Amino acid sequence: MFFRWGDGLGVIILAGGASQRLGSDKSELTLGGVTLLERSLALARALSDKVLVVGRAVPFAVDLPFFPSALGLFLLERLEESLSSAVVPRLGPHWEPLAAAYHRSCLIQQTVARGEKKGSAFYGLVQVVPIGERGCRAFGDPARLFHNINTPEEAALAEAWLSHRP
Repeated sequence: MFFRWGDGLGVIILAGGASQRLGSDKSELTLGGVTLLERSLALARALSDKVLVVGRAVPFAVDLPFFPSALGLFLLERLEESLSSAVVPRLGPHWEPLAAAYHRSCLIQQTVARGEKKGSAFYGLVQVVPIGERGCRAFGDPARLFHNINTPEEAALAEAWLSHRP
C-alpha cells in the first residue's frame, strides 16, 4: 500500500501472510533469483525512503512481483488530484486493495473494519476512486500486474513469465 504522509510518501509492505495455499513463506519465495520480499523492497525504495515491512497484517503485498512503481506513482497522483480517501485498481468486480493508494485517514476505517479479512471491507465508509482495466493497461497486462502468488502453480507461472517461457 502507498500512503501520502504530509508532503512525503510512505510504503507499507505486507511480508507475512499465512501462505497456507503456497505452503511456505511467500516473502522467501525466489523468482528469477530474487525473493519476493527483495522485489517489493526494491519497488518501495524506488518510491520512498520511508518503507515499513509488516508481518501478518494488511498493506502492500509482497506477493505481487510484477507491480510497477510507475503504477504506484500514478495511483498517488490520482489520490492527490481527487482529494478522495483511496484510489484502487478495479478489474471487473474485483478490487486490488493491496495495490492501492490511501490517504492516512483510511487507517481509522481499516481499524473499524478490522474484523474483516477482505482488504476492501471499509470501502463503503470512504470515498474511493476506482482505476479500471483501461487505466491499469497503460502500465502493462493487468493479469500480470496483479498476479498474486498464493499457490505453487501461481509461483511457477510467475517464474515462467520471468524466463519468457510459455
